[in-house]
Amino acid sequence: MISKEAVKQFLERELDNYLWIKKCNKPELDEAIKSLPISIQLKNQPFIHQQASIYIGACNSNFLYFLDMGAGKTFITLWLISYYKRLKEVERSLVIVPNVINIQGWQEEIENHTNLKAALLYGSKNERELLLDSDADIFVINYDGLQTLMADFGPSTKKRGKKERIINEKKAYDFADLFDFVVFDEIHRTKNHRSLTFKLCNIIASSCKYRYGLTGTPFGRDPHDLWTQFYLVDRGQTLGTTLSLFRSAFFAQKRNHWGGYDYKFDVKKEDLLNKILQNKSIRYEDKEFADLPPVVHTVIPLRLADDALQYYRETVLESMNAAIDGVARENYYVKWREICSGFLYIKDPETQLKQELTFSHTEKLDALEEILDDIPKTSRLIIFHIFNKSGEIICDFLKKKKVKFTAINSTNEDDSVTAYKKFQSDPKIKILVANIASGSTGLNLQSANYVVFWEPTDRPIWQKQAEKRVHRHGQTQRVYYYHFITKHTVEEKIRQFLIEGKCLFDALITGKVSVKEAAGNFFK
Repeated sequence: MISKEAVKQFLERELDNYLWIKKCNKPELDEAIKSLPISIQLKNQPFIHQQASIYIGACNSNFLYFLDMGAGKTFITLWLISYYKRLKEVERSLVIVPNVINIQGWQEEIENHTNLKAALLYGSKNERELLLDSDADIFVINYDGLQTLMADFGPSTKKRGKKERIINEKKAYDFADLFDFVVFDEIHRTKNHRSLTFKLCNIIASSCKYRYGLTGTPFGRDPHDLWTQFYLVDRGQTLGTTLSLFRSAFFAQKRNHWGGYDYKFDVKKEDLLNKILQNKSIRYEDKEFADLPPVVHTVIPLRLADDALQYYRETVLESMNAAIDGVARENYYVKWREICSGFLYIKDPETQLKQELTFSHTEKLDALEEILDDIPKTSRLIIFHIFNKSGEIICDFLKKKKVKFTAINSTNEDDSVTAYKKFQSDPKIKILVANIASGSTGLNLQSANYVVFWEPTDRPIWQKQAEKRVHRHGQTQRVYYYHFITKHTVEEKIRQFLIEGKCLFDALITGKVSVKEAAGNFFK
């Protein structure tokens, strides 16, 4: 039982508050960063909110950045890693991300902004352990991957006859001791204090001097989870060294039917909690990104699942080993694109009837889930796709997630009109799934400011028209475009041609580009 006096002292502590830095202009922030012990110049220049965040991180060995999606949180932490590395405070840094797809994304960012070496910790247990010996500056792993290296399977304490992951103390602490800087990307994914993920991250946090947490969505969740986020980063400086103290200060305790206790957050203390959080965190909303351009394009790099990769290789090799005409080129081109989107239409060898093959997994769904989780809850999203099957995959996923949406397809004009009107009139529907052939022209979609291109279109005019559906007269918000691109495949080549205002399909059919060139460097 926590005494009232202890709670009173906890709530009345003198704490830091970094809201003042939001009032600083660029010249002031330039001077502040110049005053640091050493200078760091990455390949790209930071925006004002990034400068403010960078300065705070250079003055604090542990901090949380609550920045809306699109703020460039990765850039901030890469600057800090570079800074502390040049100060010779840090040798090896660990970045923990939600999913495997994010590992690839961090590699892209490391290459884009720094000259640091990265080791990507995915694959089998043996492969990951071997990679730990790499001569790298930054090691990137997903939260689930921590279990592979820090825990073993043992008898379950909950279900008789079952097995579960149990922390291997020696392995866990040996792994943690390899690093002196840790970044918890999307730190809210560490879940609650009872989860294995939190316990493993806690071991890592106890070993690292420099600790930073990133997320765009810390609030609107169970306030209990705030304690785990802050404890991992500041070891209890802000919300207390025990969950019991935090609960005593901000929650009402009530006995439940099972003889235990439920804890309900005291909404009257919301302002006080927000004030205390400023001690080791800063919050930036999209509207506060003063000098960020009105349109932001982000490429999300993805990989093919193993079964999809096998089909992709087979079709590419088949196309390279055969003398093919324009029709055959088109058929192969379509097949490559289908595989990148998670499916393939094939002919039954006996009946010659078309069959639909759906692959075990597509990272595009993982990427979409990340975006759904990260965008502000008040924002609206358009998802453009090329194939009707892609639309089905997306819609099925949204149904499973119990997310309200409506869809425009290329097969039923009446249904599309109804869907469009529904999206425009129903404030509860935040997502519109649209076939780019139908949704890229004649629609006013400026009520949304987040856009996903599920697969790249090879027609520059379609791309431009789709973008203009959202970024047009009447748009009052910054627009974020996310392009899902499967690495080392035809999608990468389509994107490259699209940026140059060209059509890869036309170049392939006319023979200006070979099938090998169009397919991409899929052997990587």
